[in-house]
Amino acid sequence: MEWHRPFRLYHMTIGSRSLLLDSFVEDASPRRVSVAFYGVSKIRMDVRMTSLSIEGGGDPDPGVRVFRVNDGEVWAESMAWIEDDPDEPREPSALEA
Repeated sequence: MEWHRPFRLYHMTIGSRSLLLDSFVEDASPRRVSVAFYGVSKIRMDVRMTSLSIEGGGDPDPGVRVFRVNDGEVWAESMAWIEDDPDEPREPSALEA
């Protein structure tokens, strides 16, 4: 998966081990893309990105996948994404835990 628009680390919850990345809603890209990782055990990535590329990698441990996120990686049990049209720029994503 690949999107050519700015993204940022939007929300991270240590207790539920979730990570949410959101695109910026702009005139050129009025729809928001949200990407959530669940069951996160390791993160190594930039918090602001000019674009976002995600590739699913191998399974280093049972039930864990390594997702390549641009030049970094996220070790998580699963990943989901949606594209929506928020009414307000700060409206919570449907994927937010």
